[in-house]
Amino acid sequence: MEVCGPGAAGVHRWFEQRGDATDAPRGVVLVGTAGGLSPELPAGAALVADRVVDTTDRTWTATLPLPGRAPRGVVLTVATPSTTPEEKAALHRRFATAAAIDLESAAFAEACTARGWRWSVVRGISDAISDRLPRDVATWIDDRGRLRTRSLMASLARSPRTLTLLPGLRRRSIAALQAAARHLSAAVVEEGTVRSSVEPSP
Repeated sequence: MEVCGPGAAGVHRWFEQRGDATDAPRGVVLVGTAGGLSPELPAGAALVADRVVDTTDRTWTATLPLPGRAPRGVVLTVATPSTTPEEKAALHRRFATAAAIDLESAAFAEACTARGWRWSVVRGISDAISDRLPRDVATWIDDRGRLRTRSLMASLARSPRTLTLLPGLRRRSIAALQAAARHLSAAVVEEGTVRSSVEPSP
């Protein structure tokens, strides 16, 4: 397992660290959390992306099939988190085929495709379409996947009510990552070893 950190910048950094290496792994899997866009996808579920799309309608189809019973669906990548049910509902209306939303999968799919690597994406759903997130949650995690304590404390100082969202966010994120890890572990046992890039969220 290797950590790339959150956002497209984290994905780009992970690939840049490999330079121009041409050795292709058997497969690369991006694992982490995502928000749910489909009303039928609850927090704590795992989702395997059969396709990745971005807001300009570019599309990538996963090239590394993963066995298992986790739902398959389309993951939409955006530039900034959608933190309210209203924002997520608007995206669901615009991108009706997308089941989940994240910040990384399009950059990952694009980079893998450019290198000719087989790839897949496994997401744990940390917030359902009806769940609300702290507005600046994306600033809380550094490029190694660690909590930025000062950033979190600054958020709490600006909006003390954010504190009420933290227990639920922590509980759902842990359940989401555990679900994604279980699915990936089962797939690796069945299909063989893959290299994984992991970008945990709070």
